[in-house]
Amino acid sequence: MSMYYSDNPERDYDRYEADQEAWLNSRPVCAWCGEHIQDEHAYRIGGDLVCSDCLEQEKVNVDDLVEEERERLEELRWNSDY
Repeated sequence: MSMYYSDNPERDYDRYEADQEAWLNSRPVCAWCGEHIQDEHAYRIGGDLVCSDCLEQEKVNVDDLVEEERERLEELRWNSDY
């Protein structure tokens, strides 16, 4: 990224903005959300690139899953008794 300092701050800003947009457009796009990936890292899942924000949204607590499965099995057992 170039630094622009001239006697015309508006032109400096426009050049800076154009550089920012060019950089963003050069970045890969997340297959899940469609946004440009701005982080240093992404995740390749099934050949698709996925951003860390999307992956984070899919994170679950394993203890919660175990508890949900226990409750589901208990409900099935309860319903099958009657």
